[in-house]
Amino acid sequence: MPSVITHKLALALRFSDAIDGRIIENDIQCSIDGKQRRPAPKSGGYFAFLTEDLPEESFDLEVRASGYVPTKKRVLLEAPGIGPPLLNIELIPEENPLLNVNFDTISGKREGLAALDAVRQGENSCFVGSFDARKRRLSVYNPHRLELNRVRYALVDPNGLSYEPFVIEERVAGGAFRIDHPFIASVSEDRPIAPLIGGEVRTDGTYLLRVRNEGADKRWIVRFAEAEGDRFELVDFDNPETLRFDDGRESARPAKAPRKASGKASGKEKKN
Repeated sequence: MPSVITHKLALALRFSDAIDGRIIENDIQCSIDGKQRRPAPKSGGYFAFLTEDLPEESFDLEVRASGYVPTKKRVLLEAPGIGPPLLNIELIPEENPLLNVNFDTISGKREGLAALDAVRQGENSCFVGSFDARKRRLSVYNPHRLELNRVRYALVDPNGLSYEPFVIEERVAGGAFRIDHPFIASVSEDRPIAPLIGGEVRTDGTYLLRVRNEGADKRWIVRFAEAEGDRFELVDFDNPETLRFDDGRESARPAKAPRKASGKASGKEKKN
């Protein structure tokens, strides 16, 4: 009787630019517990690891991509929401003086920090149309017809000083989406929805967050997700006073020579 060999999908990966949401497909290298492994490329920017490629339960995944800061994730295959079928990984662009794109950067170290992200203050390109909490169905009023092709967005507080992150799981119809959880905050029509810029937090509390400097309004709402809850800071990269955080360990760094990004880079932002 012939042997039958079965291959089971253990983990699917998708990589995107943390700033503009663009899918990254080329020049990607992955290591599992320090050993280089090559996931199989699939259509739509997906990569796949099979069961024989991975340890049974958990491992350290290190990702390197040309033009991006290397990142390292602890992956728990049995953990709800982290294991199969899909892990979205946002990569932060490296600063490159040869490119006509400048960045503003926040970096530092904070013990107990779990996540870090940001939205531009005053972002009002899209708004809530309606929300069905039971179905987790969000309809969006999108007057500028943005593509809304990112994974992560934020429901912004009407006062513009805080927000609630959420993940788009599925586009169900037209301007409606299924999101990952019911909103904790009350949801009213015309409440702003903004693209979320993801940061990097390592196991030792070292963090990095980078936004593109386009010479426009440089005020951002930054969320420090900690065990005791979310802490929000209003950062203005043109105002040094807002770049000083309470514990004295964080630092924020504006771009060296602020100027507008190239037209090509600006065009990418319209996909949000």
